[in-house]
Amino acid sequence: PDARAARRTADAMKRLEADQRRARARFLTAPESVPNLLALGRAEAAGGNTQDALDLLKEALRREPDSPQALATLHG
Repeated sequence: PDARAARRTADAMKRLEADQRRARARFLTAPESVPNLLALGRAEAAGGNTQDALDLLKEALRREPDSPQALATLHG
């Protein structure tokens, strides 16, 4: 049972890291894009990088103060 739990944890971490890499790559192609800012912010938050996530969310809200996705992320 412990080996299976460790495997599930390792698999989840690999998925998280892959999600972060994809979000960073999208962000680098268009850093001004609010959807890219939000996607990277969510990926950073999921990885425990809360300050980076908050900075990205703030930038998204600065660019689009009425963005429903940014506001939902802020309050979610």
